[in-house]
Amino acid sequence: MIIRTALPGDLEAFRDLRLTSLRDAPTAFGSDYEQTLAMPLSHFQDRMTIDDYHYLYFAEEDSRLVGMTGVLRDASPKRAHYVTIWGVFVRAEVRGQRIADQLVNACLTWARAHGALYARLAVNATNTRAINCYVRCGFRVYGVEHAGIHWESTFYDDLLMVCDL
Repeated sequence: MIIRTALPGDLEAFRDLRLTSLRDAPTAFGSDYEQTLAMPLSHFQDRMTIDDYHYLYFAEEDSRLVGMTGVLRDASPKRAHYVTIWGVFVRAEVRGQRIADQLVNACLTWARAHGALYARLAVNATNTRAINCYVRCGFRVYGVEHAGIHWESTFYDDLLMVCDL
């Protein structure tokens, strides 16, 4: 298993992985499966942008994408000291190998190299595995977004987490 950056040839596999994440873990993400399914490929191409403000990492095993996460740095000089970690997902069949830890740590390394001082993310307060991953990576809870996700008539709180870089 390797952690690597997104490549132009990953577009279809990225779309598949992103849709899998939204279908399999609907309360973990703000994006909606049905809406995202209807998006053109250009939407996914935009998400694969690699520059000084965006980076996307994949976990690959046997030439198959099995995990992903992105990091986004604000272009405003007033906010560039923060990055946001988004879209952390690992396929169910390879969970338990700390692949998410490796993906998040790759984002933190990228953030440090780009001058960020803090990384932040939001995680469903019921997602103990993800919370434990983020704590292992150095994150701590600084707040709660009440009812951050609404799915199938249930509201879920999000924990707001930050990591000093």
